Amino acid sequence: MQPLQAMRKTGKTGVTKQGYKTGVRVDFNCQATLALTQAEKVDSDPCFLTPVFLRGRSVTGFSNIEEAAAGLTDIVPFLVKDMLKANGGQYSCGPDFEPHVVTDGALVTGQNPASSEGAARALLALLKAG
Repeated sequence: MQPLQAMRKTGKTGVTKQGYKTGVRVDFNCQATLALTQAEKVDSDPCFLTPVFLRGRSVTGFSNIEEAAAGLTDIVPFLVKDMLKANGGQYSCGPDFEPHVVTDGALVTGQNPASSEGAARALLALLKAG
């Protein structure tokens, strides 16, 4: 199994499920945002991390242009931007390989590796805000 296929399947993890269920803030960066497209529902919350969860939420992740520039378009089984949009996310991106962070409620997403620091700072701000 290719890494992106495995990552997409790992969206069905207890870490994300339990975190959102208990109000913990969640941060995904770069291609890890793909996990949001396949995460399980929480029984008590019908909108948890499924296409219903992503529908209308502001998100970002590795852009198609960044995938192409990195020579990955023909290697990866699907593109992160396309999958986020196909699953209802309101995708936005900044300039290629520049930091771009999107916060929507308790969800923080970063576009690419350059976004790691900004995503961490956004997550820390959410944690401080309670």
